[in-house]
Amino acid sequence: MQEHVIYKLEHNGIAYNAVQSVHQSVVQMARDFERAAQKPTRKSIETELVKRISDSELIEHSGLSSPVIEVNEKIQNYPRAYNVVPQVYQTNYKYKDATDNSPDGKPELYMFCPIGHDGDHFVPQDARLIDDEKEEKFIGGVLFAGGWNTPSSYFTLNKRGVDVPNDYDPPEENTEHFYTSHLSQCFIAQGLTLDFIEDYNERSEKHDASVKNVVDELQRITSEELQEQFNVQIPQGEGYYMNSSVHSNAPNEYHISIRRNGDIDAMSAGQPLEIKSNNFFIAEETNSSEYRVIANTATNEGKKLNTLLNSVPEKPSLAEYPDLVGDMPFKENEFDSLLGVNGNIPSLDTFEGHFLLRYNTDDITNTEFCPPDAVPVPSEVFHWLRADREDRQMGVTPPPQPEALKDDIRALASVIDRDNFDDLYLQSDDHNNYPGL
Repeated sequence: MQEHVIYKLEHNGIAYNAVQSVHQSVVQMARDFERAAQKPTRKSIETELVKRISDSELIEHSGLSSPVIEVNEKIQNYPRAYNVVPQVYQTNYKYKDATDNSPDGKPELYMFCPIGHDGDHFVPQDARLIDDEKEEKFIGGVLFAGGWNTPSSYFTLNKRGVDVPNDYDPPEENTEHFYTSHLSQCFIAQGLTLDFIEDYNERSEKHDASVKNVVDELQRITSEELQEQFNVQIPQGEGYYMNSSVHSNAPNEYHISIRRNGDIDAMSAGQPLEIKSNNFFIAEETNSSEYRVIANTATNEGKKLNTLLNSVPEKPSLAEYPDLVGDMPFKENEFDSLLGVNGNIPSLDTFEGHFLLRYNTDDITNTEFCPPDAVPVPSEVFHWLRADREDRQMGVTPPPQPEALKDDIRALASVIDRDNFDDLYLQSDDHNNYPGL
């Protein structure tokens, strides 16, 4: 289902003026917080904003009193429902073919209205639905710069977790989707398995620190030593930055790209610059606007870089620990090998101060494999509590816990090595007071 629809608010129309008034309250509120030397929380901002806007019509016409319920479905997780309200963004860029542009010097306001689980959405007054594909693409470009920019909304009320509606109808599985995720089985590392994980983590930290040294040196070279090479490719006042990646199939092979900041023209943000070979490295262009870095061993500068590259230890793998290699029921599809997905090597995560191993499988009823001394964990518990933690980090109140999930948490509390686990992570009836992760 489409996530949102976009409306262009008519200049001086009902919704346009309501949004401007709410925005002015937000700006004034920020100034008041600043004068009071107070660092506001998301909750205090929302409470204060609603308190300051006493005009119910402003709240109504700006969409803040008309949330819709979105329901997120993910594999091996219970549905999570949220109240969400519209977001409003402004830009001074004007779509040339539009006949309802604001006067010169006045911003265009676009309201992004989320679509609820039932297909409903808020419809602002004195606004035009954007149904032209070219215009919608233009709006996305000037606001989000192809994903390189995250503009601030005129006002933001965080989504809020709610019960899944009784009339919610789960979507049918799309069997034609290009890639279907596998299920997973999870285990908390204890005993011998924990020893393996701690050894793996120690080796990984040494590897990652060495990689960081290389990336930091490439950053220094491109920002200081090669500054002139890139400045001639961009207008005065524009800046650039470096992106880097380590090639997964070739140890110690680094790829970099140099891209424009978009300081002068937001539409140019992310555009790549040419990288020429130099005293430090040979720049070998790939087919993705990136360049492979090959130390220039014909120079002293390049020899020094080569020494740094060769100092990076081999990246460790959990496959090196035979007791952690599973044999889960797993049918590989055409994309799994490209993504490095299999039923043997686990991925490593964290869970309440413990390390957790997740194995891909197509049959979660399999009980033939368990890493030594490890404790099985229902995947639903792991996914739900992790989502709760992510919500609270963003200032979002999580949805109420399903009763079946609470039963799983109680069962896990009896075997996990942590005091008061169920007291900490079982929501009370007033889930607004639930501490989260």
